[in-house]
Amino acid sequence: MSAKAVQTMKIKALFITLAAFLAILFSVPTPAGADMVDEIIYYTNKERVSRNLRPLKVDRRLSQAAQRRAKELASNFSHTRPNGRDWFTVCKEFRVSFSEALENIAFNNHDRKVAARVFMSNWMKSPGHRDNILQSNMTRIGVGVYKQGKDNYAVQLFMVE
Repeated sequence: MSAKAVQTMKIKALFITLAAFLAILFSVPTPAGADMVDEIIYYTNKERVSRNLRPLKVDRRLSQAAQRRAKELASNFSHTRPNGRDWFTVCKEFRVSFSEALENIAFNNHDRKVAARVFMSNWMKSPGHRDNILQSNMTRIGVGVYKQGKDNYAVQLFMVE
């Protein structure tokens, strides 16, 4: 085999390897290893940044409150908590202080691989939910996801300190 033929084979092998790598890279919808909560935060900030808004910072206690709310949705899908109180009372339970707070809730029964994208797509199609995501004065976010059977419940909590 000539040197030129060997070089051509090496170049073809390199292109095939590169094509396979790119196919794997671009088939991953979000950063590798991200769970549904991370994906929702990622897509939320992507929407905000694309409109020249500041990305939201994740707040640990607000995230804990959102997780509690997501679990509550499985028994009472409402902005009112199962105990009959308003949704924002969960923030007090986790010592979250805020001057303003907003809540988005949703559920779907999609596969885990697409559920976060479906949540975000539906929220962005809904004027009220989209407005919450794009509120320019919001500074913090907490996200909770709860799975019961095939149902996924998600909560986004937004706040201004």
